[in-house]
Amino acid sequence: MDTTSARLIVPFGDDTEVLTVTFDPGTGLLERMESMRFKDETDDAKVLWTNQAQDWDELGGMPVPLRTAVTWADEGTPWARLRTEGIVIDADLDRSIEQAGP
Repeated sequence: MDTTSARLIVPFGDDTEVLTVTFDPGTGLLERMESMRFKDETDDAKVLWTNQAQDWDELGGMPVPLRTAVTWADEGTPWARLRTEGIVIDADLDRSIEQAGP
């Protein structure tokens, strides 16, 4: 879209989801993701959903947002605050997928 934002079009079943991603102009790190999403399977209308990245640091040698806040526009305040405590890079998920997959 411009030097600090991008639009991602992601396949979702027979449809697509569109996300707008904004980057911090000083660091180039992810600042925010927004999309129109259904809050519940039975909803008829989508609501703006925002995921705000906060407090970046390095974990495992990679930049990671240590905190994020997820907000539904119709609620106005975060309904979820997430904290990253660790990451695993190149994890072998074969056993996990076999246990929980189709």
